[in-house]
Amino acid sequence: MGEIDTDTFKELLSDKALKSTSRLIILLIIAMNGKITFTKLHKYLDGSKGSLKNNLDILEESLLIRIISCIFSERPQINI
Repeated sequence: MGEIDTDTFKELLSDKALKSTSRLIILLIIAMNGKITFTKLHKYLDGSKGSLKNNLDILEESLLIRIISCIFSERPQINI
């Protein structure tokens, strides 16, 4: 893994997306699991689906994750 310079690290820490413990936990879960569905991610967390969706939207706006919606077995599925 490459080194990150101090200015870049400070910039990351000042990002709105990383100021929430919930969003940091979400990023850790994604990092440990790789691709994960919304449903499976929700099972790891105690919050509501609406809160999770809001946090995922903020992470996506900050380009930290990418959300892909698709149809799987005739049911909608959200992959992160």
